[in-house]
Amino acid sequence: MQLYVPPIKAAKKKGYPWSEAKGYDTFCPISDFVEPEKIDHAHTRVWCTVNGEMKQNGNTNNMIFQIPELISV
Repeated sequence: MQLYVPPIKAAKKKGYPWSEAKGYDTFCPISDFVEPEKIDHAHTRVWCTVNGEMKQNGNTNNMIFQIPELISV
């Protein structure tokens, strides 16, 4: 599966908003389904590994926009 799409770089260089640069319809996280009522939206660990190597590791409490605000748009 190819997760990198070259047009993203072009969109970012042109100064398009984050949603234009990262929000293509075919993009999605790959994970198990998590029932919303089973997590603490304000304090949940979120990470990404590629071939066993940690690429991102963070927590929702460090996000600029909280989960409910992001999914309500």
